[in-house]
Amino acid sequence: MQDPGRPLVAFLGPSLRADVARAIAPDVELLPPVCRGDLAAAVERLRPRAVLIVDGEFADALAVRHKEILHALHLGLRVLGASSVGALRAAELDRFGMEGVGEIYAHYRDGRLTSDAEVALMHLTAAEGYRPLSWPMVNVRATVSALAARDAIGAGAAAAVLAAAARLHFIERTRPALAHALAGDGCGEERAEALAALVEREHVDLKARDAAAAFERLARLDAAGNPDAPGPPGDVALRDAGFQALLDRAIDRRLVAQVAEDMGIEPSADELARQRARVLRRLGVGEDSAASWLLASGLDERRFEDLVVQLAQVQQLRRRLLDAGLLERNRRLVIEQLQLEGAYAPANGDREHRRAPRGPEAVHDAGNRSRLEAHQVTEALLAAVELGVAGALAAGPRTTEELASALGADARRLERLLASLAGLGLLAAEDGAWRLSAAGRRLATTSGAERSAASRP
Repeated sequence: MQDPGRPLVAFLGPSLRADVARAIAPDVELLPPVCRGDLAAAVERLRPRAVLIVDGEFADALAVRHKEILHALHLGLRVLGASSVGALRAAELDRFGMEGVGEIYAHYRDGRLTSDAEVALMHLTAAEGYRPLSWPMVNVRATVSALAARDAIGAGAAAAVLAAAARLHFIERTRPALAHALAGDGCGEERAEALAALVEREHVDLKARDAAAAFERLARLDAAGNPDAPGPPGDVALRDAGFQALLDRAIDRRLVAQVAEDMGIEPSADELARQRARVLRRLGVGEDSAASWLLASGLDERRFEDLVVQLAQVQQLRRRLLDAGLLERNRRLVIEQLQLEGAYAPANGDREHRRAPRGPEAVHDAGNRSRLEAHQVTEALLAAVELGVAGALAAGPRTTEELASALGADARRLERLLASLAGLGLLAAEDGAWRLSAAGRRLATTSGAERSAASRP
């Protein structure tokens, strides 16, 4: 149990009035909305026994980092989140010990909300009590839901209000702006004004409600304890210097999946089955032991299938991107990635980039690469990634037969694929075996990192 002499700290802004917060938890020390570095500084300076994150800045300042929260948890502090950026961070870090409170946290946790814009609003300065000047979208949703529950608004009107409010930028989302947007959607001025006035009159301040619940939890923290909270983070990678890189890869994967979803990409049942098989194969897990692996990994079948869908969408989007470009565009994508990672070597500086063996015993001129059509480049790269060619060669050179045995592939077809990869400068011949070139080694490292991120939700 934490020393009761150490303070309770909360980062609070427009979500709840300070006097209301202090009435609920009189001993709490209120700090302004959290920015990057503020949590680490408060932990160092105040040595609190618990921290509540409600509000945070994100437009004019950098947001609080996940690693700051993980560090506080590692030190044994209780870290709670609710209502605003606190709810968002709690949904991202609850499995590592952060405690989420309230409906908004639950919506983020369950994926019903994903954007931080849902909780954003315009407000006055600290000297003016952070008084809100606009409506956060989560409050509009809560208001419409409450009105619909008591039949105070019809389904059509509810949908119209939500659509109009969602189109408004958070700094503009007010009654007049909502009325104007509804009128522009064809509601008619009188009807639009009436609906906007109804939302204002019956406004449900979900952010304030969740923040108040969090302060109530904070006030009874020492007495109630937290029997439901998970223990300290068990993932060592999340407590070392590599966490930010891991997070970046995970966010990149999620962003690509979101774009694919927005484009309406829907994998077929066969594609999902193939993607599931690929994931399990890369993890070295057989279908007969998948249930045990899911349990050990903290996953259930439904969540795993959701991730498989996400990865299948990403795969389709990548295929579209590659198929849509010409050969030079596809090569440019790879070259630019190597340049960004500081691993690009001009062709006249690394001869192996221009070697194009069709097999270990026969090396042809780099002109073979220029004769590969764009779709051949695409299919060769995708097939290599799906089979795990780079991973199989990471430990050292192998013959075609050895690779075929390791990958469960037909040796003759694999030979043609390896020749194509050599034509792209990713493989080279060495004493009757295939090995990764300098470019291939670099791409193997990047591909492996992506697969690692994809297997750790």
